[in-house]
Amino acid sequence: MGIKAIFWDNDGVLVETEHLYAQAIQQVFDRIGFKADAVELYKEETIKHGRGIFQVAQRVLGFSEEERNQMREERNKIYRSLVAEGVPLKNDVEEVLKQLKASGKYKMGIVTASYKQAFDIVHDKTGVTQYMDFVLTREDFERSKPYPECYLKAVEKVGFTPESCLAIEDSERGILAAKAAGIGCWSVLSDFTMGEGSDQADRSLENLTEILDILK
Repeated sequence: MGIKAIFWDNDGVLVETEHLYAQAIQQVFDRIGFKADAVELYKEETIKHGRGIFQVAQRVLGFSEEERNQMREERNKIYRSLVAEGVPLKNDVEEVLKQLKASGKYKMGIVTASYKQAFDIVHDKTGVTQYMDFVLTREDFERSKPYPECYLKAVEKVGFTPESCLAIEDSERGILAAKAAGIGCWSVLSDFTMGEGSDQADRSLENLTEILDILK
């Protein structure tokens, strides 16, 4: 069965934003006096396992749930201010999306763990959403990647079988989510994840233009 729908992860696939997210976390860590490398902790706890990063700090420092929620909001506010300065698309993204959309062969959507407010700020001027039939953000599902719920919802959106859908991911948890939903998954190289977990994908790509060649 041929591919009828393509689902795109956002951070690390369409845009490189994860370093800014880690930067926002580090600023909160520094304020509360938590001595940790936000980049390494974010990679291990959130990107790899999909766990909340402030839970780690909470276990060490013993602050309350309310304080943890305040830290999350502080991080989100810092992150939104960072991405508001402008985030460029990754190489070849616009050309690949343009060609896929022009072919008329595929329904396309973004499936991201990003919250809608931050997502909208990131893509305020990128023009990416014009190529998409839908966008699913963190508010649209209860359990984030590596759980398959987000991709099961994407399959429901397009009305095709999972076998006729393809996910483009850059992280292990994203790949696991797609595979658990019965969807084929190709991984692309991200500056942040550096191909971690790509051995679990159906294909590993050096760049997005390979997608066009393979689908031909």
